[in-house]
Amino acid sequence: MYFLKALFVGFSLLVASIGYAQNSEPSPPRYLLGINELASQRFTEVWVKSDIDFKHYKRQEQFPVNQLPAYLKPKANTVSLLMAKPDSSILYKAAFLINATNDTVHIDRADATIAHIRTEVYTKGQWLTLQKDRGACCGNSYRTMSLAPKHYVLLQIDQLSGPMKVPYRIVVQVNGKDVLSEPTTVHLFPALLNLAGTEFTDP
Repeated sequence: MYFLKALFVGFSLLVASIGYAQNSEPSPPRYLLGINELASQRFTEVWVKSDIDFKHYKRQEQFPVNQLPAYLKPKANTVSLLMAKPDSSILYKAAFLINATNDTVHIDRADATIAHIRTEVYTKGQWLTLQKDRGACCGNSYRTMSLAPKHYVLLQIDQLSGPMKVPYRIVVQVNGKDVLSEPTTVHLFPALLNLAGTEFTDP
């Protein structure tokens, strides 16, 4: 009998402690989760697509400009960022970073991604920064990539979604200077569009 009584008291205390914990530490409100998600979407990654050269057992990222799609017409003696057409997929947008000069140019990298990039949208009568790159968690991840003359790399950037269609462009730094893509469009939710041009916050 004493054992059953002690068991009942222990069970009652356990239930009470669980109820107290639930009341004292409520789950985050749904709107806070939405804010965190929006903050996260303001960071993006631009990947450099690579192919495997099985003949020479190496990974290839740079390709000669004579392998560009026929519809792309980069200007001579310039570095340009031209969007792939049609829009690549629901997962990413694609763009060709083309070095049509006679000199090697330099691009900041963070592992397999491009460093120091941003995206911009045209809203409120001006181009405003929407996203920037996530950066790398390790300083050793940063390096400089040399893009050979008359060569290009294919970039893939995270795709966005939403009901609003707005003008959009990508900005990449080459030799420390901004190279802007030709304007295209992107679909966004109004809440994310409203954050364009504002300060970045940690997700």
